[in-house]
Amino acid sequence: MVLENYRNTSRLAFASSKVLTVLGVFIFCLLFMVPVIVTNINEKIYSEREVSTAKEITRAMERMKADGLLNKSYYNTDAFVDELQKYLKIEKRCHAENMSECWYDTAILGNDGVKYHVSDITYRDQIHLRGYNIVKNPNVGLVLKNGVSLIFSYDDKMYIYQERIKSDYSVKSLPIGWGKTKEFSYTSSVTKDIDFIMDVNGAKGPNRETSYKKAGDIRSFKKARVGADCPNIIFDKGKKITGLCLVNLGKEYSPFNCDLKPKKRIGMDEKIIDLDEYICSGGKIPSGFKRDYWAGAKVACAEIGLEIPMISNMHVIATLNNKPSDFPSSGWFWSDTPSSKVPKTVGRVMDFSHGYTRYFRKDVQLNVLCSGI
Repeated sequence: MVLENYRNTSRLAFASSKVLTVLGVFIFCLLFMVPVIVTNINEKIYSEREVSTAKEITRAMERMKADGLLNKSYYNTDAFVDELQKYLKIEKRCHAENMSECWYDTAILGNDGVKYHVSDITYRDQIHLRGYNIVKNPNVGLVLKNGVSLIFSYDDKMYIYQERIKSDYSVKSLPIGWGKTKEFSYTSSVTKDIDFIMDVNGAKGPNRETSYKKAGDIRSFKKARVGADCPNIIFDKGKKITGLCLVNLGKEYSPFNCDLKPKKRIGMDEKIIDLDEYICSGGKIPSGFKRDYWAGAKVACAEIGLEIPMISNMHVIATLNNKPSDFPSSGWFWSDTPSSKVPKTVGRVMDFSHGYTRYFRKDVQLNVLCSGI
């Protein structure tokens, strides 16, 4: 009898140990899987909130257009928001010097791993936006009724720039978790003069900007961003080289259409803006080309917040030991090095095979390497 009780007790103990082992494995897997599941669910939530915010602002600007207020020339972002707030449900508005008052957390982790403070993000160029306003144009902070915070920027000269490069943000591909993306109907042509950064998670974290590696709750409406936007940050002997963040576009870019006549606008206390003086062939003398690939390369780099490197920088880049996998080892690439001894219809280029430099007509399609920070 005693022996039988002992056997039963042993069987029970053994069975209990198996249950505990299985339970331990289950708990371990659960602890491992929960963060993964939450991350992927959040990706979908963040993208849906980004789209709903974009649509809300687009609808507001469509109503502005219907009332004849969208095509007016506003002096700066602040003046534009004076009208926009009549059509958009805004909970709070902050001037540039008080930007942090419109954000729950004043620190943003950029996609480059650097922490940025909202109070320092004052002007357009600090969110990687170009523009042709002569005067400084401060950003405006907004908190919408849905809890989303914005760093908002407007520039009425951007219509010239964007019409020429034919930017189209009507559809945007966004991450929805588990490595998947979805095409969202995003915005329309009425938003061509604006851009902004949005915190789609409101008062919650993680306050991390979306990068090419992972999705965060700090999203860009179009091109605006906080951190550097570059997949290839160059290192030499283990240290990041300042200013040498590279993107190799090759020939994946469009020529600049110089056959279009630039529109001229006169703003308050501004000179006449002629886009050809800023982009087409790099100077005041028109190229005469219908297609300018050098100018198209400059536009393509500017679209991702970078620029064509100078010849001197290209020589440095070509001799680096630690290069990205898609780094060019051959081919002619455009540079941004000017010269007073040649016509503005040609540009200086370098061959990455041997480091040779020469000049090419700007209506010839060559490779482009974008660099920046």
